[in-house]
Amino acid sequence: MILLAIAAASGPALSTAIYLTQYAKASRVSSLVNITVQCMAGIPSIVTGLFAYALFVVKFGFGISLLSGGLALAIMIFPVIVVTSRDALLSVNSNYLLVAKALGVSQGYILVRILLPQAATGILAGLLLAMGYAAGATAPIMVTAAVIATPPTVSLYEPVMAMPYHLYILFSQQVSLDKAYGTALVLVLLLLLLNIIALWLNKLNKKGA
Repeated sequence: MILLAIAAASGPALSTAIYLTQYAKASRVSSLVNITVQCMAGIPSIVTGLFAYALFVVKFGFGISLLSGGLALAIMIFPVIVVTSRDALLSVNSNYLLVAKALGVSQGYILVRILLPQAATGILAGLLLAMGYAAGATAPIMVTAAVIATPPTVSLYEPVMAMPYHLYILFSQQVSLDKAYGTALVLVLLLLLLNIIALWLNKLNKKGA
């Protein structure tokens, strides 16, 4: 579900970050995009989940499924990827851009051969941070994808078990506090690993800049 969310959100989010840093001028459109991204970042996750439920589960008819949950998480992590990718692109050494423009290199070539390679580690760090954010989310998936128990499946249109929701059920229903603590430990360790790798990549990106 996390990989599905990254696949669905990374393309639009990276495109938005490129637009904001390379093509947008000080206009109403760019201001509107920035405000929209900031507002999306502040939306409570349960509201995102209810919106995804109304859109994907009910309107599009995907039902309670892996696809609905992945798309709900994609909406939630979209502003995270936009902000981290924008910062990574802005951190690229401006001397590269000045030299390229002085040589008459096209904007597309600068983007593909200079900006994106130089910002790659920062963008990847942002994706890992977004994965960690999605991995710990419970509210969006409890109304779009997760169930208490289901057989393993690879179908996008079947419900799934998810660790955050499993932890919520174990604790809220007093099923087993020991298993709840064990599940919480595994989840925290996974999130800690993702954040350590992301911070390491972000440090490499700053050194490269």
